[in-house]
Amino acid sequence: MGLYLYLFFKGLTYGFAGVGGVLVPTMIPLVTFVLSVLFLRQKVSMKDYIGLTLGVVGGIILLEMWSLDWNRLFMSGNIYFLLCAVLWSLLTICSQKASDTVSPLVFSFFVYAFCSVLFFFLALPYGVLGVLKQGSVFWLNMFYLAIISSTLATTVYFFASSRMSSYRASSFVFLVPFSAVILSWIFLGEVPKISTITGGLTALAAVYLINMN
Repeated sequence: MGLYLYLFFKGLTYGFAGVGGVLVPTMIPLVTFVLSVLFLRQKVSMKDYIGLTLGVVGGIILLEMWSLDWNRLFMSGNIYFLLCAVLWSLLTICSQKASDTVSPLVFSFFVYAFCSVLFFFLALPYGVLGVLKQGSVFWLNMFYLAIISSTLATTVYFFASSRMSSYRASSFVFLVPFSAVILSWIFLGEVPKISTITGGLTALAAVYLINMN
């Protein structure tokens, strides 16, 4: 978890935020699927393969891969985002295995407690108390990132991976880019493109196909 967060911020610093916002959610179910088959002996059906393919195709459309500068894409810091996808997939599998012995709430508590202690000491040389000088906008963003999008959302995700398989829980990550586009439209007035809508609907179809009975 700690390394995932660190590498994601590294990717935002040296790579493209738009690429990270689509690449990581698209790769997480794919990597989780492979790891689940290898380490958990996950049984998969043809509809799972089709759903996974649809999710990847949706990510390609959302990212508009055909218009990207491939040399720039792989020479930049975007490699950090690929590593993030692998780390989050491992975290998903760990949470599923941990659910055999402990509650997802307990698991989430110790994950974040350990990360907090670790990063506190790592951040000390960089002036960790300097953030106290920041204004209300910074602290509102910090509250949302720390409490809502991290602690609450991730704990719910751990609950999902304990009740479902790691692969099926991770498939919902396909919805992240499409959700971001819809919320940007509502709150920021950013009108989505045809390719974005098409890719988002494809990702929705992928999640439905993977999780339907």
